[in-house]
Amino acid sequence: MSTRWKTHPRFAGLKLREDTSFASDTREEVDYQELKDLLLSRDFDAYEEYKARLLDDEVIRFLNNKPINGERVSYLTYTRSGNTFLRKYIELVTGVVTGSEFTTRVPFPFQLQGLIGEHVVDDTVFVIKCHFPLRFGPLDYPVNKILVCTRSPFNVIRSNLEFFQGGSNQAQVENDIPKEDPETWNDIVLHHVKEIVLYFNHLMQKLDAGFPMYFTRFEELISSPNEEVLGVFKFLYNTTDTDGTVLEKRINDLIEEGAAKKTQTYKMKGKGKHYACDEDMFNAAQKKALFSKLFDFLWFFGYWKSDDPAHAEFQHLAKFDIPDYLKNQKSKFQYCQYKMQNEKTLEWISGSTQEERQKKEWVVKGGKTFYAFHRCKMELKIRDPYFPTEDNA
Repeated sequence: MSTRWKTHPRFAGLKLREDTSFASDTREEVDYQELKDLLLSRDFDAYEEYKARLLDDEVIRFLNNKPINGERVSYLTYTRSGNTFLRKYIELVTGVVTGSEFTTRVPFPFQLQGLIGEHVVDDTVFVIKCHFPLRFGPLDYPVNKILVCTRSPFNVIRSNLEFFQGGSNQAQVENDIPKEDPETWNDIVLHHVKEIVLYFNHLMQKLDAGFPMYFTRFEELISSPNEEVLGVFKFLYNTTDTDGTVLEKRINDLIEEGAAKKTQTYKMKGKGKHYACDEDMFNAAQKKALFSKLFDFLWFFGYWKSDDPAHAEFQHLAKFDIPDYLKNQKSKFQYCQYKMQNEKTLEWISGSTQEERQKKEWVVKGGKTFYAFHRCKMELKIRDPYFPTEDNA
């Protein structure tokens, strides 16, 4: 096992537990209720004092393990949908570690890049990364809310291609895989379309069961970070009253200072190297499979364009024209339903009690899902700035 963490300033005051997860040793811990009360207050003198003590050094700290019943959040995304991006935003605003159910035997590089909450799901964290129904770890843990971040499936599939072929978040595949290995590329596309359907169905099951859920889109975190991040924190802290608060000021200040760059544990990749946009990597049959099977997903999250006047306010979010072969398709969901659902969720959660939230508990069960990994047949040229070699340095 790597011992790099022992000498890196990022890990000062931490200890490595037997399961290879990190915990506080001499590093000061944070009280959940104290931090929440401060952020939702308008006491800026107290904020400046707290900020100087626990935020200005940009050291991420664990909670002090006091019970946080009713406040535990499953951050439930499909792989490569902006999970790490929003995790880092949450850590930057609060100064508190975000947890993850993943075993550290697999994503240990995440820890080296600053995500020290891998394989931590106890009350030293209150937001826990999860890719359910995909299972990658043995841990069972209770949650009371679900936070969701989605992304265009075209971008998700392309990003998964580079992650699983390159072996890290930052890897960039130099090969034109759709042309050089079309059979494997086709298997990858169809696999992810199927898995995204399962993921979306699981989300809708939880929604139908009345579980508190809040949705955001990666694209909106990029284009409207102030509004989107504040909305996330309203959900996390059970409130709609944030005007003039420390929380609002902190988010705005961080974004003005360039928080988007600080949220990146890895360099954000642009479009596919060989294509004008990620959609161009997909042939007509692959696009048809994606559009047809993910019609409801794209409708629910407002990725489809609509000429209905009632949908005009959401068209700045839309990305895709509905193809002729789907013009008569009807969804059982409302257009851009996630926006309306967020309003309902915030209305309920801002008036709820801790006991009411605690009754919404879902115990996430650990396990291991077989993941169909499709390795390309030819030798790949990988560029990875985090793990450079003589060929890609």
